[in-house]
Amino acid sequence: NPTPLDGTQSISVWVFSTEGAGSNYIRTMVGRSATGNGSNTLSLHPNNQKFAFYEADGNAVVVSQAAITASTWYHLVVTFDGTATVLYQNGLSHDTGTLDLADPFNNNSNLTIGGGYANRYFAGRIGEILLFSKTLSATEVRSIYEQSRWRYNI
Repeated sequence: NPTPLDGTQSISVWVFSTEGAGSNYIRTMVGRSATGNGSNTLSLHPNNQKFAFYEADGNAVVVSQAAITASTWYHLVVTFDGTATVLYQNGLSHDTGTLDLADPFNNNSNLTIGGGYANRYFAGRIGEILLFSKTLSATEVRSIYEQSRWRYNI
């Protein structure tokens, strides 16, 4: 279990889902999941095929604007500044929300990649994962996307 990040942080990840709509479970890409319901995780919701960051009570704090296309690479970043949570997709801000936790990644659970509670594994591929102990700016998020998208043929 890695040392938790402090109250400001960001997660960047490239994902490629092979699963279409219709699954019954939230699929965790990266986060800390202890009690189910996608707790403190960046996940793919199966019914609407949108990316979301879920807090411990199972509610989505931020959700991407459009359903994804299966078998396509996406770059996701979720940032947290101590109050506001922002979800970026392919370098652009998609949603902003307020998280009730002082530290969304410190719930005393192991950091998971590609899986979570009750073996609800992400169906697909996960590329580069970057963890930051700061809140990335929109410019920094866009720069990470632009500098790495060639690896995913975008």
